Amino acid sequence: MTTRHSSDSEFHQNRFMSDQALVEQRGLLGNLVAERASVLVSAKKRALLFFLQAESLKPGGLKRIAAELRKMFPDRVQQQDAYSLDRDLAELCLNPAINFNMGGVDDYLYEIEKDRYAHEYSESRDYYREAHLPYFGRFIDSLVEYQRKRIEEARTNYVETEVTRQVFASM
Repeated sequence: MTTRHSSDSEFHQNRFMSDQALVEQRGLLGNLVAERASVLVSAKKRALLFFLQAESLKPGGLKRIAAELRKMFPDRVQQQDAYSLDRDLAELCLNPAINFNMGGVDDYLYEIEKDRYAHEYSESRDYYREAHLPYFGRFIDSLVEYQRKRIEEARTNYVETEVTRQVFASM
């Protein structure tokens, strides 16, 4: 990786962002996940990607998510091959060439998404593939279960007050 150097003497915040220690700590960029999600018709699929993006911004990022998935689903993960799970999660969230089916989402939406990808990214049509990890059985189902678990944990930590009831009622 090459480093660009500025010829002026002004201070630029982003000049430190290519440091590998920071790159590993930084979560997925929302604008890039939004671009990838734009080819998805299913709101449930988009919600899964945005959930993973939000979780990636929390301490530990994608490495934490990968560790939690391995712990939550030890019977589905072949540990020796799961070293790249954090990278595979990032690719799922960022690469529009990867499609996936979810329970409760109609199959015809999958075909619409496939056609949309072919139209918007015609130069890379040959790269289109399913989100399948040979070392992680039922990968997408596991992500949905993980999402449900995290949402339920958040609900149990939520305290409803009269003020929050009024705010939510007005929304």
